Amino acid sequence: AIFKKEKPLPPEDEPEGIRDAYVQMLRMISMKPIQLLFVMLFTWKVPFAVAESVAPVKFQEYGVPKEHIAYVTSVLMPMYIMIPIVAARWTGGKMPLKLAMAVYPL
Repeated sequence: AIFKKEKPLPPEDEPEGIRDAYVQMLRMISMKPIQLLFVMLFTWKVPFAVAESVAPVKFQEYGVPKEHIAYVTSVLMPMYIMIPIVAARWTGGKMPLKLAMAVYPL
């Protein structure tokens, strides 16, 4: 995204003001594909948010020191950075959610 160049928006496509921008947003939210995308992303992320917040507490309950949890997190950080770079090959293009739907079907 850093090196991506975009054409400027034509003046006729720019919203007139804040009110028009919100009206346009509400029109987009009423579209069925946008609603399906919201449901998919919401149901995909919510269960994992609970597990990610409880996991460190459970590790500490089982005797894993906080320092070890911090070490593992810092060791995994390069992987967290590289995964989106590698996945960009499959998530770019005309059908960016094709991989997501193949891995997590509704």
